[in-house]
Amino acid sequence: MSTRFEAILEIETMFRLIQRSMRKELREVWGETLTGAEFVLLHHLDLRGPQMITALAQEFEVSVSHITHVVDQLEREQYVARQRSQLDKRVVEVHITEKGQEKSSWMSEKRKEYLLQKFDPFTLEDLSVLQDLYKKLL
Repeated sequence: MSTRFEAILEIETMFRLIQRSMRKELREVWGETLTGAEFVLLHHLDLRGPQMITALAQEFEVSVSHITHVVDQLEREQYVARQRSQLDKRVVEVHITEKGQEKSSWMSEKRKEYLLQKFDPFTLEDLSVLQDLYKKLL
């Protein structure tokens, strides 16, 4: 590395390549199933329970139309359902279905297996150092 800036640029490139590679490999592990965005939303509903679309958009810092599109896709596969709130009938909440819970659990387990395998070469100390370095960037 000849300069600090060149080193930073190389790190930036490596971040992009690692992220792209991991996304691709995870899609292969999951097979022809949900997209990353669909999984994240489904998993969020599985952990947190029913949510309004506007709350989901705020949580993920995306547009309401994007969340609506993702929910439409999940609803088409019967992983989620829109239901009126019990507290306020004007409010529509997105609920995860039993089929959605099963899919979320399966994908979470596959993701866990993938990540454990991917990071197998690292010692616990290596992972701790990597965490510390990432925290400095945040």
